[in-house]
Amino acid sequence: MPCRSRGYRRNLQRGEAGFADQCPRPKHVWNRVPPEVMRKVVKLALQETELSPRELAVTFTDQERYFVSEPTVYRTLNAHDLITNSAAHQPIFAIVLSETL
Repeated sequence: MPCRSRGYRRNLQRGEAGFADQCPRPKHVWNRVPPEVMRKVVKLALQETELSPRELAVTFTDQERYFVSEPTVYRTLNAHDLITNSAAHQPIFAIVLSETL
């Protein structure tokens, strides 16, 4: 059915409201982690403060049977100001490299 016919029929059925923008928008984003999972990640991070984002991602996946990536954990913790810049959270090769210089 041509677009003009749909618009005309909408105008007959709804009046001026039929001319409002009818853009189809997704109700949710397919790759967004749900807020309740984000809360669980933060809760685990507060319990296991010595773990890096990578270790938290693996631990969370093992415990909850829900995969979250390391970058997702990092962004979540960073949004809650839970990321520290300590040597414990740096990759091993960065620590070795800094000690050799």
